[in-house]
Amino acid sequence: MSKILTKSIADSIDKLHKIGNEIQDYIVEREEVINVIKLALVSQKNTFFLGKTGQSKTYTVDEFTKRITGAKYFKQLMDKTSDKSVLFGKISIPELQQGKEVYIKKNKLSEANIGMLDKFWKSGGVLLNSLLSILNKEEFTLGEEIIKPPLVSVFTASNELPNFKKKEEEILYPLYNRLHLKVLTNYIEKKDNFKKALRAKRARKGQQVTTTISLDELVKLNEKAWEVEVPEHIDDLLWDICQAITIELGREVSDRKKIEYSILCQANAVLNKRDTVIPEDLLVLQYYL
Repeated sequence: MSKILTKSIADSIDKLHKIGNEIQDYIVEREEVINVIKLALVSQKNTFFLGKTGQSKTYTVDEFTKRITGAKYFKQLMDKTSDKSVLFGKISIPELQQGKEVYIKKNKLSEANIGMLDKFWKSGGVLLNSLLSILNKEEFTLGEEIIKPPLVSVFTASNELPNFKKKEEEILYPLYNRLHLKVLTNYIEKKDNFKKALRAKRARKGQQVTTTISLDELVKLNEKAWEVEVPEHIDDLLWDICQAITIELGREVSDRKKIEYSILCQANAVLNKRDTVIPEDLLVLQYYL
């Protein structure tokens, strides 16, 4: 056993995979979604799921998160009427009467460890852009307070995308970039899996939680991921991939994306109980680049 992958770390990895397997037993054809959830949690990155209504995007995140003990989970359905108060809390009237701008943050995103924002692009650009700092996990000002968010990951879902070529929507592109991992979802395609989902629903399997993992264990997995070795030839491969994207797709990869890529590969190595990144770990960049 390596110094990085101790027995306790290996046990935590086993728990994550077991949780994923349990959920797949009743949320069918969502292996890719579940694998990206695990990757996001270990790398502490944010995720965007794009797919039609009723494809279990939010439900899968709900089911995974309820198996993370000690984690504060914030969930919000976004719409045109949503304002900052639904995410960050309302101003305290008694404090305001004393000339102070203090927000009631209990059970809001600013205090959460994991967030789920559904129908993400339905809300207005002003509200969405107010999320930039918190999605970066940076300190931000809320009234008279400076908040350091304890977020591990924020998950988002929608059945639509902004048209970034429109002037009024192009301002949302920086926010879209803060959603590091992106996954397309579909409806159940195989009849046998559809019937399996029906039987699981009737058996109420979603109410049966067997395996859990603690928030502290997730944080330690992220710390260990940063210790995973990234050989120089992996960085060379990343550079070549980005150059190919530019040449073949006519789309440049930003310096930020290039420089911040490795934690995803390191997290994937940890999930596979390795202490060194190998070329196969670069496959997770399909969700990133």
